[in-house]
Amino acid sequence: PDGEGGDDAIDAGENGETGSETDDQTENIDQPAEEEPDYTYLASAREGDTVYFGSYEQDNDADNGPEDIEWIVLENDGDTVLLISALALDSAPYHDRGADVTWERCSLRAWLNDDFIQSAFTPEEQALLQLTLVEPDANPDYANDPGNATEDRVFLLSISEAQEYFMDNGARVCYPSDYTVGKGAYVYSVTGSSRWLLRTPGMYSESVSNVSAQGEITTSGRSVNDRNQGIRPAIRISIEALNKNGKDIQE
Repeated sequence: PDGEGGDDAIDAGENGETGSETDDQTENIDQPAEEEPDYTYLASAREGDTVYFGSYEQDNDADNGPEDIEWIVLENDGDTVLLISALALDSAPYHDRGADVTWERCSLRAWLNDDFIQSAFTPEEQALLQLTLVEPDANPDYANDPGNATEDRVFLLSISEAQEYFMDNGARVCYPSDYTVGKGAYVYSVTGSSRWLLRTPGMYSESVSNVSAQGEITTSGRSVNDRNQGIRPAIRISIEALNKNGKDIQE
């Protein structure tokens, strides 16, 4: 309608903009900060416990965001807590091509300590990851060079560690996430379980050991560029960093 406006008209300001103080105040209200998770309980976690730390796509539905990662506690030595993922979280080759390669130089090590860390853990969670000395592990049945020691925040277990931390084949059986199945991981039709990679060399210099879908350690292994292997990342959480993190949250 024509005219200068009645009671319902909104006056323009000096710059010709319309609005009100109430609108401005509403727009400037700070949103409450999201609370940082308190992981201090991990310091008292015991062997065999299951805990949650970080998040990663698992149900193969990216629209609902990543799911919390469930981990199995393998060891608490008072300084660090050793964890391995309960599920095979992804499917990928040990190396991106067939080659004579050890853990030190394989593409999977690079991916775990870069892309996976960035995807699965917040900066605060990354600060809790202990830089771990990962020792080379000689295959007990085949004389292949296991390479050199490395320092990693994420790694794979070795043959000797898979024997030490799991009491039998049944304890080593692992199931893949739906996301991992979607990536092409091998699934044993009888049980729904999958193979998972270890870092120890296999029968040949171009092969790597693994754990079968039945939980058996396969020292002969499979080709390093086999793409249907399950990945179970292992990490150590620093108890000193956990305690510091807890104090910061309380303050």
